[in-house]
Amino acid sequence: MIKLTNYIRCIRLQKGLSQENMAYDLNISITAYSKIERGLTNISFTRLVQIAKCLGVSITSLIEYYENAEKENETSSGNNTTGTYVEGDCNEETILNMQTQIMDLEEAMKILEEAIEQLNPLNKNKKVEE
Repeated sequence: MIKLTNYIRCIRLQKGLSQENMAYDLNISITAYSKIERGLTNISFTRLVQIAKCLGVSITSLIEYYENAEKENETSSGNNTTGTYVEGDCNEETILNMQTQIMDLEEAMKILEEAIEQLNPLNKNKKVEE
């Protein structure tokens, strides 16, 4: 299992961003960002939202990945369940799978947002007034 911070690292590497880029965008030191990726510090929800924005992914995709990884961790046996990085966690196949999951989740989000907008009575009244 890849823990959330390793998933963040994989996305960052796939996007060609350095830890320095991330630290600058988050307005924190490189050391502080490095601690986030190594799992040496807790990530607040606000910081997680900022990280998702920097990476160009939705917060939903990060949270859903984390929830799915936790479920996988509960049901797996003999796998790396310590949450530490294992060589190969960011291999090309893993990154491609993550990209596919992200695209699927983003598409689902668009569909849900459109459905919510159509169902929201405030939006209907706004359109009538225009």
